[in-house]
Amino acid sequence: LPKDPEIPLALMKHAGQHLGAYATPRNQARIRVGDPVELLPQSGRKLTIWFDQAGRGIKSRLIRLNNRLAQAQDRFSQTKAAGAAMPPGFAPCTLVRREQESHDVVSLWLAAQGAASLARFVPGQHVVLAIRQGDDATIYRPYSLSSASHELGHYRISVKRQTAQVDGAVRVGRGSGALHEQLAVGDTLHVKAPAGQFAVIPTDDTPLVLISGGIGITPMLSILHSLAKAHPQRKVHLFHAIRRLEDFAFRAELEALDLQLTQFHLSVHVSQAAEAFAESWLHVGRLNLAAALAQVDLTEAPSFMLCGTPAFSKAMYDQLRLHQVAPERIHAESFGASQIRGPEDESAYTVGLRNSGRELQWTGQEDSLLSLAESNGIAVSSGCRYGACQACEATLLSGQVSYPQGVQPPAGKNKILLCSARPSSDLELEL
Repeated sequence: LPKDPEIPLALMKHAGQHLGAYATPRNQARIRVGDPVELLPQSGRKLTIWFDQAGRGIKSRLIRLNNRLAQAQDRFSQTKAAGAAMPPGFAPCTLVRREQESHDVVSLWLAAQGAASLARFVPGQHVVLAIRQGDDATIYRPYSLSSASHELGHYRISVKRQTAQVDGAVRVGRGSGALHEQLAVGDTLHVKAPAGQFAVIPTDDTPLVLISGGIGITPMLSILHSLAKAHPQRKVHLFHAIRRLEDFAFRAELEALDLQLTQFHLSVHVSQAAEAFAESWLHVGRLNLAAALAQVDLTEAPSFMLCGTPAFSKAMYDQLRLHQVAPERIHAESFGASQIRGPEDESAYTVGLRNSGRELQWTGQEDSLLSLAESNGIAVSSGCRYGACQACEATLLSGQVSYPQGVQPPAGKNKILLCSARPSSDLELEL
């Protein structure tokens, strides 16, 4: 049969018979060649129908009806189970609008369901989405809010379609791929309330310097839209880096904000541009932070907000420190594990696990307590793996830990995030 897939089709066409079992799929997982398949007992008595032309038609209609009923029943059960299985803090939201911003960036508008209302947020913060996959797994992905904080009826997030080369083939990220290719208006997503220390109080008077790369523009949009409503006279610089002009999402929004904010200085740097632009705020070449800082009055002690890939944020942070900008004035957000840490503690510590009775040795070379546990064969719940979804929360019974810059520890007493925490002393964990 693998050599001639037309045989089952010919058999169906001429004899009205399928090769194999008459069965209704009981979940929505993808079945691949070689996968084990469990055939559950038949729920009712076997129905035998004659196989002339009329009989085949009746049988086909009965099978289709049975399939639709079973699949609807399973979807209802899965939806209930998915809602019940969500970690604390997640609430169902409905996708009410989607808009393509560029060839690889889509904006999604999410609204609360029923009589529920959306939690307020501070511009710059992010939400975490619980994204159901085709294999029934749930993955967690954080996305910065790109809407203004005074827009209470919805959240807007703007998602870049992430791709990577794997074994010579282009693979699409599981989270961004599902949001780009599968999510439709009317669908439900579970969303965790906004959080994060990367945030700006719109009514404050401190000058702002916003530095972003690529899709790192999203929290900056939230900040700028919020300022346009609450404090349009605030002094703000935006230095934004992109590769090509066709990658420039939100251009119209930034041009409109340039008119609404009276002391807004916009500067966009296109690293792969072939020739100069007519617009004075568009520049050819990579973002040169030293040249950019020459346009900023550092004596006013502005706050610096950085957002981009971990490498981009770290490079900008390091350059700001070289220009004597105090660490407390630099706030960074990155799409991935943060590379901005304080002085590294490479001491060896003992990590005791009370529940399993094990004792692990921290050498100082591990990335986090999560990687230490996994390298020792200990299964630990986790999600985003860089401090946003807080699915890896654990109880610290004794000892102290440290976090990379930008990671917000849990609010609960003695709670830590295993994916980001590193020991600063011997520890005992409730694991």
